[in-house]
Parts: sequence; structure tokens; C-alpha cells
Amino acid sequence: MPAVCQARNAAEARSHRCVVLGIVDDMAETLRWWLVGQVVTIVVVALSIALALTALGTPGALVLGLPAGLLNFIPYLGAFVGAVPIALAASSEGSTMVFCSACRC
Repeated sequence: MPAVCQARNAAEARSHRCVVLGIVDDMAETLRWWLVGQVVTIVVVALSIALALTALGTPGALVLGLPAGLLNFIPYLGAFVGAVPIALAASSEGSTMVFCSACRC
């Protein structure tokens, strides 16, 4: 292969490498902001559940709100799995408390 062809191929590879690295950087930034959004959602859900459970008088509201917020990271299933410990803790207070805690009202 002539030296001119090798130089041209090397230049094309460098230009493609720059494009690929730019795309990877864009993907990393998008993923970083998605993760920031998930952390904000976890904090908001954990605090709102803890405040709601405190208003309802559920014992250990902060301890129950934190895992509920963390489990909210799991799509679809996380909210239901997070409600199980809350319902179990509220069951010591009576059936009305379980219903209100499960509905997060």
C-alpha cells in the first residue's frame, strides 16, 4: 500500500475517532444528568413519605421513608416493594393506619 493511502487512512481514522469520542462524551453527560435526576427523585420521595408517615403518626417514619425512596429507583416494582415495610410497620397501629400508609395519603 502506498504511503499516501496509508496517510489518508490514518487521517480518516483520526477524524472518526474524534466523532466517536464526541458521541461518547455526550452519552456520558446525558447519563450523568439522568443519574442526578434519579438522586433528586429518591430524596424527594424519601422525604415526602417520611413527612407523610410522621403526620400519620407511624413509628420510625424516617427509617421507613429512606428505603422507600431508594427502592423507587427500581422501575415499576420499587414502589410496591417499598410499601411492604411501611404496611408492616403500620399494622401495629391498626387496619386504618395500614390503609392510609399503603395509599400514602
